[in-house]
Amino acid sequence: MKHSDKNNILYPLQHGFRKGRSCKTQLIEFTDDITSNMEDDKEEGKQKSDFDAYRIIQKENQKLCCNTKNEYMRNMVCEEGTKNKKLYSYIKSIKSDSSGVATLKKVGVSYSDAIAKAELLNSQFSSVFTLEDTAHMPSMGPALPGTASPLKIHTQGVKKLAGNLNPHKAAGPDQISSKFLKEMAPSIAPALTLIYQASYDQSQQPLSRPDDSNLLADQQHGFRKRRSCESQLISTVQDLASGLIQKQQIDAILLDFSKVFDKVPHQRLASKLHHYGIRGKTLGWINSFLANRHQQVALDGTTSKSAPVTSGVPQGTVLGPLLFLVYIYDLPSRTSSSARLFEDDCLLYRTIASDRDTQALYEDLDRLQKWERDWQMEFNPEKCELIHITNKRKVIDGSYSIHGQVLKQANTAKTNIDKLEKVQRRAARFCTGHFKQASSVTAMMKRLEWDTLEARRQHSKAVMMFSFVNNLVDIQSQHILLPAGVHTRGHSNRFLVPFASVNAYNYSFFPSGIRIWYSLPEATIMAPSLDVFKTRMDIPRP
Repeated sequence: MKHSDKNNILYPLQHGFRKGRSCKTQLIEFTDDITSNMEDDKEEGKQKSDFDAYRIIQKENQKLCCNTKNEYMRNMVCEEGTKNKKLYSYIKSIKSDSSGVATLKKVGVSYSDAIAKAELLNSQFSSVFTLEDTAHMPSMGPALPGTASPLKIHTQGVKKLAGNLNPHKAAGPDQISSKFLKEMAPSIAPALTLIYQASYDQSQQPLSRPDDSNLLADQQHGFRKRRSCESQLISTVQDLASGLIQKQQIDAILLDFSKVFDKVPHQRLASKLHHYGIRGKTLGWINSFLANRHQQVALDGTTSKSAPVTSGVPQGTVLGPLLFLVYIYDLPSRTSSSARLFEDDCLLYRTIASDRDTQALYEDLDRLQKWERDWQMEFNPEKCELIHITNKRKVIDGSYSIHGQVLKQANTAKTNIDKLEKVQRRAARFCTGHFKQASSVTAMMKRLEWDTLEARRQHSKAVMMFSFVNNLVDIQSQHILLPAGVHTRGHSNRFLVPFASVNAYNYSFFPSGIRIWYSLPEATIMAPSLDVFKTRMDIPRP
């Protein structure tokens, strides 16, 4: 084989990681050589020695392809600066089922035709929509005073949003790529502003996030600025762990909604928006945004018939999840027990000191089921669970049910950290290519400059502590982060470590986070921004 390359540093026979070359090109060239040799063999009578030479070349080719593939994958995982998208695309290509969607069955009849399967899937997706009962609309009571001000869309805001688009996201129905919108943002922002403002004024189909209008429940941490899954977990664990310190029993019920984003009834949503002060052009625009939507299923080159989307909020949009949060805004107010929300997940819990408390929690469940019926949502009792959280030997055993089905009880809810550690250790072996049992994984991780998962957890806690101290998280923590005073050693921005008589609280966020905070130098904790804090941070490794 003859190769030419401007870069003479690369080995001529190497096809891995080179532009215009791949494992396939290597195979083609080997095949050409082998074919040529086989033609010569025919002329020479196909002597056995020539066949042996063919087998040697075949093995060398297989070995070279295998080594090249392994090196390609290793570099994809381990090379500094490599983006995850390339790795995920490769994994997806391996997992892809070339046979497409398997044969589907309905009422005992099998369907293998692509069009029939697409129609069946479209019918299944449509079956979760809510057939809204408009004859019995629940009342929200007197409308809240005041009306939301009309929106004014500004060019600078449109330019900023377009400039922040992810260029790797797929194009929408208009087939205009995100990359084009991002790069052309300064030029097209004025025109887009006119279009958006006209769309709003005519109520014919972009809205600011309604965080400042008190339309989102304080218990809700999903889809909100300065809140996240982490902030919800910290608040919830703080409550539960505090109950263990006081030797209380807390009954917690994990509630799971069924297909909530697809089930939101549009007229009921409109009535709630009107009640909360979203009226006039804004409400008209939202109604237009939700109306006359259709869906299709594309399968194996065929497309199903169009089916109307009669309920739900569009997922993959900014407005859709926010409309859902407004729709369930009043849910926590229906209970006397504590309720916490993250997107469509709900946790209902109450301190249990007597049978009277279990009865109160049971009645709260009844109220939520009435709310569910009135607003045509649906709990999935199969996925709802009860957890008794207590360190008491004698537990007050209450029975709770949803839709007549007694909730199953989960005795423990813990994370198996050892399994997570094993995943990281296997990854270290893969990246270094050392698979012998006697090889030291600790040495491999040190060479790869990988932090242990424990160190990464400490890193995350330190970042969250900085966010709390600098009011970057929307959680009230002044009653927990109490200044330690001016006479303590170390930096001045110190806090008292909360007393913890049980490990569940001792290892929870605030006690452990404050201890990590103590270990950081003053120059780090006094960083002017979160990004600067991350660059200055140097957490001692365990």
